[in-house]
Formats: sequence, C-alpha cells, structure tokens
Amino acid sequence: MSSRGIQFGHHCTVGRLATILPTNVLLGEVGEGLRLGNYSNIGASSFVGCSGFVDIGDRVLIGPRVNLLAETHNFDDPTEPIKNQGVTRLSLRIEDDCWIGAGSTV
Repeated sequence: MSSRGIQFGHHCTVGRLATILPTNVLLGEVGEGLRLGNYSNIGASSFVGCSGFVDIGDRVLIGPRVNLLAETHNFDDPTEPIKNQGVTRLSLRIEDDCWIGAGSTV
C-alpha cells in the first residue's frame, strides 16, 4: 500500500527477486510510492524502498542488485537508540536515459 500508488509505464520490466517496498519496514507507515517510466527496467535482486516517492524516468536501465532508498534514519541524539529516532522521508528522482550500474546504492 502507498499513498501515491505504484505506477508502471509501457514496456517496463522488473527483474527476478527484485523487491519494491512502499511501506517503512521499521514503523509500518504507508509509503509514498513509485513511478517507473516507459521502457525502463529494474534489475534482478534490486531493492526499491519507496517510503518517500521514487520517480524513475523513461528509458532508465537499472542493473542487478541496485538499492534505491527514499528515506534516511534520524540520528541526532547520541543518547537515544537509532531505532527510536525514526526516519526522514525523501524523494528520489532518476531522470530519463540514465544507467545505474550493478550493485549501486542511491
């Protein structure tokens, strides 16, 4: 479930064992979602964490084992366990005609 949905353009592919996770793993809050543009692909065994909105343009090549993460952990208070400090949602935009190589993290 996500507030802005999971949208796929025309002629997209998602590789085997790829994970698209629209909800925050730790807090279970509904995420923002994903848009995958026309003729774009997400490689095998990749992970897309779309707690914040992930917008992938047209003709984007995403290699295998790529991590796209649209949130970050808060860590301002060194006396508080990081797990209790929550997360900050971000948005992630990958423009048209990009290539993200195998094993990259964005």
